[in-house]
Amino acid sequence: MKLSVTTLSLCVALFHLNAAQAEGNWLTLVGDPKDHAADYIQLNPSGLSRDKNMRTVPVRVSRVYARTSKEGIVFRSFEGVAAIDCVSGSARILQASFYAEANFKGKPIRVEVFKPDDVRPLAFRDVSGQPTQRVVLAACNTRIASN
Repeated sequence: MKLSVTTLSLCVALFHLNAAQAEGNWLTLVGDPKDHAADYIQLNPSGLSRDKNMRTVPVRVSRVYARTSKEGIVFRSFEGVAAIDCVSGSARILQASFYAEANFKGKPIRVEVFKPDDVRPLAFRDVSGQPTQRVVLAACNTRIASN
């Protein structure tokens, strides 16, 4: 069986997400996970994968209030894998597991794997502090990326 580069990259990203979740090495970029009245955004540098100027990295977001995704999924938190282009400074989500509860409690209510032509920019509505740029900088930072 011959796998496309994109399929292989996604498989590697999902492997890294599972490994990162098991290790629990999350870096908080926005908010505070201990503050139940605040949103927070984290990435896991131990799950980071590099390919030239591209990175894939596990990310997770917990929201104070329920949000609705483009697909109509009502969620409070999600864990996923983001693809980061360090040259353009852009980020997109490759895969996401959505949870009804904050802090990734319970089983995912839905898991989405986005096809290469279904580009989903990594965006955080109503979160101040330029969180997408923080994810890009953290993933592309050579000190973090080389660990």
